[in-house]
Amino acid sequence: MVKAYKFRLYPTTQQKELMLKTFGCVRFVYNQTLAARRDAYDKNKRSLSANDCVKMLPGLKEQYPWLREVDSTALQSSVKNMGKAYENFFHGLKKQQGPKAGFPKFKAKHHSKASYTSKMSIFVGDSAVKLPKLAWVKAKISTPLTAPTNKFVGFQVGDLWGHHGAIASRYSGEHG
Repeated sequence: MVKAYKFRLYPTTQQKELMLKTFGCVRFVYNQTLAARRDAYDKNKRSLSANDCVKMLPGLKEQYPWLREVDSTALQSSVKNMGKAYENFFHGLKKQQGPKAGFPKFKAKHHSKASYTSKMSIFVGDSAVKLPKLAWVKAKISTPLTAPTNKFVGFQVGDLWGHHGAIASRYSGEHG
């Protein structure tokens, strides 16, 4: 079973800046790989898989060196999310029942939810969380974690001071 924990982060100015860069890089990579998938289909009538798009990341990092500044698993998750959006769209076309997912759209800077998913070992202390590339970030943790954690979803709420994080943790035990 996966249990999620949500808490408020209190990043320093540098950590906040890196989180904002990560939000932007995740959106940029999503849009670049979506454009590549569309172009591949328009030119060759061939669709790229999510794994093909993940393999594009080293080339994108070579072309845009600033992509190296952020967590690589966040970029990979962005591409996987775009692949899942494609799957949901085509799955809806096949089934023709229930609400259909629309064709994947480009993410806009001002009209998209600023978020990213990091899939690495996350360490949680009494009053801080250790995140990839960010080191220890102060946090208000009201519930102690009961199991190792491997997934972090960072998102922004409101102005720059409203960073929150959610952690998914696998555990075995009774319902709770």
